[in-house]
Amino acid sequence: MSNAESVQAMLQNNTQYTIKYQSVTVEFGRYYNKNTTIAPNSTGQIFYASAVTITSGCVGAVIYNFVDQHGNTQIVTLTYSDPFEGANSFTVAVPNGMTGSVPAPQGNQVLVTYTIGGSIP
Repeated sequence: MSNAESVQAMLQNNTQYTIKYQSVTVEFGRYYNKNTTIAPNSTGQIFYASAVTITSGCVGAVIYNFVDQHGNTQIVTLTYSDPFEGANSFTVAVPNGMTGSVPAPQGNQVLVTYTIGGSIP
């Protein structure tokens, strides 16, 4: 069993919206989509990313969207970076009026949970 860099990601959707996968940009590594839709007020595994070799990492950005109560499509962006050298980093960007949080667990094989909440005013 290798100790290659990998990220298993969950999304905790604390909103009234159904969150849907839109696209991914992989800077390096491999990406595996696990769930294309996360229902309101639920949690699900959304992706798994891994290094191509034991001396590389995985970095990318995943875009999700949802339709708000006004009929507008809104975007949620999740980033992950689990490099071979250096600290891991994760971000979540949500529309105004909403909240997003994500820890930055360290190590080679990490489980991270992105959390979004709130609603569009």
